[in-house]
Amino acid sequence: MNKLLHKSPRPAAILAAALGAVLLAGCGAGQDTQDDSAFVPAETAVLQGTVTGLGTRRPVVLQYNGMDACINSAAPTGPRVECKFYGVLNQNTSAFSFGALPVGTAYNITVKTQPFGRQCTVANGVGTLGTATTHITVTCVNSDVPRYMVKGSVTSAVATLPGARVILITEEGVKEIVLNGQTSFQFDQALFNSQSSLPVFGWTVTAVYTGSDGKVNNCSVTNGTNAGADGNATSAPTGDVTNVQVTACAFPISVTAAYSGTPAQPMGAGGVTMELRDPRTGEKAVFRDPATGLDVMVPPLNITSFSTASFARQVLSNLTAIYDLAITGQPAGQTCVVGNSSQLTQGSAVLLINPADTSNGFFTSKNLRCRANPAAAGQLKGTWQQSSVVAGTTTYNRNFLTFFADGTFLFGLHATGAGCTANCGVEHGFYTYNGTAGTIAFTPLTDTVTGTNTNRLSTGGATGSLTNVVKNGGFPAQITATFSATVNWVLTAPASIDGQMTGAWATADHRRVWVYEGSKYTGFHAGVNGLGNAQDACFPIEDPVALSGFFTRRGNSTTCQLGNGAASASTIFTLDIPNATTVPRVPEGYAGKWPQSGSNADGRPSSPVLYTIAQGMPDKVTIQNTLYDGTPVDPPIVLFRQVPE
Repeated sequence: MNKLLHKSPRPAAILAAALGAVLLAGCGAGQDTQDDSAFVPAETAVLQGTVTGLGTRRPVVLQYNGMDACINSAAPTGPRVECKFYGVLNQNTSAFSFGALPVGTAYNITVKTQPFGRQCTVANGVGTLGTATTHITVTCVNSDVPRYMVKGSVTSAVATLPGARVILITEEGVKEIVLNGQTSFQFDQALFNSQSSLPVFGWTVTAVYTGSDGKVNNCSVTNGTNAGADGNATSAPTGDVTNVQVTACAFPISVTAAYSGTPAQPMGAGGVTMELRDPRTGEKAVFRDPATGLDVMVPPLNITSFSTASFARQVLSNLTAIYDLAITGQPAGQTCVVGNSSQLTQGSAVLLINPADTSNGFFTSKNLRCRANPAAAGQLKGTWQQSSVVAGTTTYNRNFLTFFADGTFLFGLHATGAGCTANCGVEHGFYTYNGTAGTIAFTPLTDTVTGTNTNRLSTGGATGSLTNVVKNGGFPAQITATFSATVNWVLTAPASIDGQMTGAWATADHRRVWVYEGSKYTGFHAGVNGLGNAQDACFPIEDPVALSGFFTRRGNSTTCQLGNGAASASTIFTLDIPNATTVPRVPEGYAGKWPQSGSNADGRPSSPVLYTIAQGMPDKVTIQNTLYDGTPVDPPIVLFRQVPE
């Protein structure tokens, strides 16, 4: 921050003031050699004012008594620098200050440099600082730089929505037009060509309406910005913008089903049935119908042939529009899963958070891939912890691969090192096991590992494989295989104790796996229930042999040891993805992760998680999140013990 230095015969504490997002100038303190106890410091007052009509990206440069008098915080002892002041977004008038100066100081505030595109003048800029508040005002208006309009059209379905409005956002502020049935809009003198003045002048048009439930719903806008994929403006306006279109505020959810594998087959009898679910309730998606003001449910979708179809109701876009495409009925003799090679990072998530953010917040077209169920000889079952063997040296990993009898697999990968994001994740899809040839081929349809992980099964959705596959019985059961020319794999069944949490568990739809090691309190979760996600941490249970109780999360700072003590495993840290740095990043309110598996941002301890084990063939465990007092909240998660075969 810049500071204004003022010298006086007596010490004066010159206080910097920074208000809002304005880059404000403050002041240093003059010093002399007198004994501070010998006199009373001079009375001071703040030299301040307001600036009106200034944008947020191009400053007005003001001088104090004809000088560039601000201290550069990066080089406090260096030459004084210009005093730059910026506007505050959504505020036509904002405050600025030169700090506290001795009463009686003469001042003359002038404009040194005008902001590009604006002309600023100073009023009440000359005077003597007194004890009363100063009222310096800087007023900025459009300069003679040519300015352009933004106008466009609106479909009647949008224009008639209650409270529908079009919003223009630029560095000069936010402008809004309430439609009230109008099918066109126009913002006059809203843009200018910034030419060689950086940054490039950026503009974006959005459209929203507020439902009777209070939710602000987003509408789709075409030709509504000059920003690139990174959000920065790419080219300055050079004329009027006249082709903006506001097209819709409700959106179809489409699903394309296709067969995966050869030879191709028609879809099995009964087709595939899907639901759009709200992961926070576990129930079918519900939203407020703008036409009736009533809550309506999105009915299930059934597809009976390999084709494209859409849910019967279109869905609204807002911050809570986070859904999961769940398959509730499979075709006879076949299994379908959500995903394909063009949507590897999306999992089964359907997101309508922001129509303009197709990388993180708007997934409305989904794909299904279906395959015939394997014969008994081609089935693998159970969860296996993966280790790598290179030149006789074994590396122990926190990677867990689960095979299901229906020919699907779920692989959770946790690389070593802190901050595992792009190189950790989940892979999910189909496998083909040939016991005679000793091979397993993998066809991932979800793959959230976007970085380097030497143990991922494939890259970009290509088929991966294991060769020289040998199933070894005994305790623990193992599968050995060749992964590459230099790497062998050992898959080991985790310890499992009937009637206790220790062991591997999976949901009935095979989209979530939970592996718990009671001797170390470590727990690993992988899921494709919405966004592909994985969590790994310590979850101590007060009585590990009890059929019911609570567990809580413990992280690295509390001596949680996720490795097995070997050097290769000593740098495995807690895992929680997706997060704010992944693509797609985790949306606020996402409820698909393992309960209490992440650290609380405010440092609070995790809430207890309730579990209940029902013994049987196999055991069943029910997991439910709770409040701090143990009151159950959120939908329960039901999993069944996995037994390797």
